[in-house]
Amino acid sequence: MIDPIASEGMISAATADAISTLAVAVIGVLAAALTTAITILGRKTSAWLEQRLGSDAYQESVSMLTSVTKSLVLEAERTLVKEAKEASADGKLNKEDAIRIRDEVFKRAKEHLGTVGLEKLQKGLAADLPMVERMIRTHIETRLHETKLERNS
Repeated sequence: MIDPIASEGMISAATADAISTLAVAVIGVLAAALTTAITILGRKTSAWLEQRLGSDAYQESVSMLTSVTKSLVLEAERTLVKEAKEASADGKLNKEDAIRIRDEVFKRAKEHLGTVGLEKLQKGLAADLPMVERMIRTHIETRLHETKLERNS
């Protein structure tokens, strides 16, 4: 005769083994699916970045943005900054003058680029107008900082 308590333990052990085997199999399948999804996402991201960063339109847009902002900042340094320093009592730029000059350079950059140039930047940088404007401002800030460093060295 089979002991009922012992047979329950055997069923439980058999059930536990089956559940354990099933869990390992499910985890294996999920791990394989996750690895595949990560690989696909990685490849798509890599292709997107390569397309965006490696494209001629992107490189041309960054080059144009750098060139325009650099020339306008140098022009502002020769004119607007010089005038502001001459007009100040201590011969230095104050914060308000620096902000006014930065905003004037931004305005001139947009005028210089015009509608066509801004659209070209939007397309080449794959960005909307507000993002392009932020990029212009960032390039201006960078050029102003570089000019200041060169002037002080």
